[in-house]
Amino acid sequence: MHPSTRCLLFLPLLAACAANPLDNPAWRHGPWYGPSYLAAGPADRGRANDEGRIQGGAHPFTLEKELVVDGVSLPAGTGLYGLEVADDWVAMPQYVAVHFWRSDFAFVKRPSHSVWHRLDIATGTEEPLPFATLAWARQRCIGLAFARGYGVAADPDDPALRQVWLLDDDWRVARVLRRVRPGREEYPPIPQAVETLPEGAYLVHHIGQDGHPFDVVYDRAGRPMSPELEPLARFADGSELSDLRFAVRSHPQRKLYWPLGPDGRVQPKPAHVLGLAPVYSSTFGAPETDFFAGWIAHFQDGDGERMAWCPRRNAFFAEWADRDAVWSFLEPRAMKNAQTGLHEGVFVARRRGDDRFVVLRDDMHTEALAGVFASASDAQAVLAGANARADAAFQEECRRYWADLREREAREKRAAAEYWENRRRSEAAAQAARDAAVRDIETTIREQGGAAALAVARAAYKVERDGWQELYVAAALAAVEHDTPELTMADLVTASDAARPFLVRGKLRDELERRFGHELRRMQAPTFQPMSAYFASPSATGGGSGSTSSAPTWTGPTVGETLSNARWQSQMNFLSGQSSCYWGNNGIVGR
Repeated sequence: MHPSTRCLLFLPLLAACAANPLDNPAWRHGPWYGPSYLAAGPADRGRANDEGRIQGGAHPFTLEKELVVDGVSLPAGTGLYGLEVADDWVAMPQYVAVHFWRSDFAFVKRPSHSVWHRLDIATGTEEPLPFATLAWARQRCIGLAFARGYGVAADPDDPALRQVWLLDDDWRVARVLRRVRPGREEYPPIPQAVETLPEGAYLVHHIGQDGHPFDVVYDRAGRPMSPELEPLARFADGSELSDLRFAVRSHPQRKLYWPLGPDGRVQPKPAHVLGLAPVYSSTFGAPETDFFAGWIAHFQDGDGERMAWCPRRNAFFAEWADRDAVWSFLEPRAMKNAQTGLHEGVFVARRRGDDRFVVLRDDMHTEALAGVFASASDAQAVLAGANARADAAFQEECRRYWADLREREAREKRAAAEYWENRRRSEAAAQAARDAAVRDIETTIREQGGAAALAVARAAYKVERDGWQELYVAAALAAVEHDTPELTMADLVTASDAARPFLVRGKLRDELERRFGHELRRMQAPTFQPMSAYFASPSATGGGSGSTSSAPTWTGPTVGETLSNARWQSQMNFLSGQSSCYWGNNGIVGR
């Protein structure tokens, strides 16, 4: 069955935009990082945003169970893609690979496909393409700034080379090219097999039958725009937002070039212009980079030359360069900044008609070094001396900075050590005072009994003396041991709250249950009683028949397990008039 005929079988599936694969348990959606946007095709431009884009994209799905797609049995876990445009599912998950960047078509591969197909979104028909690998031509210097797709395969006559299929504006095959030099994708930017210019023209790197390389520029319809050119020079400035720059050699012996325009055509070169010499950032003292930084334009002037500096920001060639070409000598150099340690671009220059040399900044007007020099070597020597002094000053500043930083860190460490030592001493002194107080109360317990110890503990608690918790616990335990009658409910509650060891707290709460359990149960209302009962009058609880109402029986947990709840209940009883006191945060409080 022909692929285009076979695709007709899927037309009902493609047309059923109401169907939503997200509702199908056989497919698990994700991971999806949407929303994403597509370039609007001609039919979708009416609903596109101001940027000419429309929401949509290829959604990944994973099969939850085995499924037969296009006659191929796919196991669970297989990844498939479905296509969506403006919340309409234009294709169910059935493709193992998809490139979908425009709303009117997509490049797709079914499980049974060995080559790519072009899917027409409007009709659902799939047009087979003659290549199995879809590559992308880079337009920008760095980053994933790919501008055009093209098909690529090994050249049938020479597998070391490539056969390339250029695509037109509708992404259909426009031209087939043979003997194309293989490309690479490493960083820093290295020429690819096919590259694109800012306005979309193709630059293709060929290898001739004689083995010599040459370049040809093709338009987007695949028509040659240039003859066979000597391999173009490639300039990348390292900026992700900057287009690649290409230039042809304009002088047979010197490294002078003339740029290609953004449309791929060689710009007309005036006869008096010899060419442009590239300047790289490493020339300005940054050896870790070798990115394009600008041009020095060379002009013929009788038997001599005049020059002008064209920075990178002025593209390939600025119109003012001819007017500003007043230098008969122009050499880029590096000048170090003593404050930052960085290099900046300067030029040793000589004005036409003048035998003296100056050192200028890259604006070509401001002097980087004061004074004039008899020769370029003198200017370079003074510049080298200035750089050495700047480097020495910067190194001295760095040493002073690091010495200050180390001294500051040492001071901070000494201050921190002193702080923690003082804190340890104060805590040790406080602990010694608490231990002495505990020994004193133990002496009081032995000599005077639990009642006297309780009096000491209550006094310490009242003034919130440091360590009162240990005193109260010790006094309460002594009172429990000696069965001191002066031990009150408030004493036991306060001591049990202050006790840290679990067994000690349990012992105090057991004593609280033994001594005051009946009163506690009277203070605490049962949990099943409604809140209105706490505020009801005695006659309301008895009813109109004169029957009496017995006190409810406690069926909840032990008092020791519900002390916090008992406090709350006791406050409710106090507010409703059922008791004359309640538990506060610091013990029993009366009216």
